Amino acid sequence: MHEQSEIGALLNRYLLDPLARTIGLHVADGHHTVPDHIVMALLVAVGIVVSALWLRPRLSVDQPSPAQHLLETVLEALQGLMKDVIGKDSRRYLPLIFALGIYIFIGNIIGQVPGFISPTSNLNVTASCAICVFFYYNYQGIRKHGALRYLKHFAGPVWWLAWLLFRWRS
Repeated sequence: MHEQSEIGALLNRYLLDPLARTIGLHVADGHHTVPDHIVMALLVAVGIVVSALWLRPRLSVDQPSPAQHLLETVLEALQGLMKDVIGKDSRRYLPLIFALGIYIFIGNIIGQVPGFISPTSNLNVTASCAICVFFYYNYQGIRKHGALRYLKHFAGPVWWLAWLLFRWRS
């Protein structure tokens, strides 16, 4: 059985279920149009976007606020870690890594608030984040090295032993 949240139930009951009925979808009794973990994931995403839109005009080079100092410290620490792990081209990956980090952090924290559930407690949400990272990682590898060279590096350092890594197993 999945977790249920009071906020998800309220949003479904008063907003999403009537909207679904308006456009002609049938909502079975005892069920909601949108599962609670999706409602919470959308709330987290909307909250992050609204917070970013609210914060952006308040950023200043001349008079940074304490929140801006904190954000810059976090970003610098993340960039340092990424540079140590990824290398000199790590800055290009910062938007995805920072966005996923913020989303997962807020998604986990919101589960501590009464009436809410953590969207990341559902396997579908964590799997979708992992699938996005998988495709992005491989896309960037192909973009940087070319498809053949990128696939070739999976064969290992010695080309004549590649058949051991790629042999078909039944």
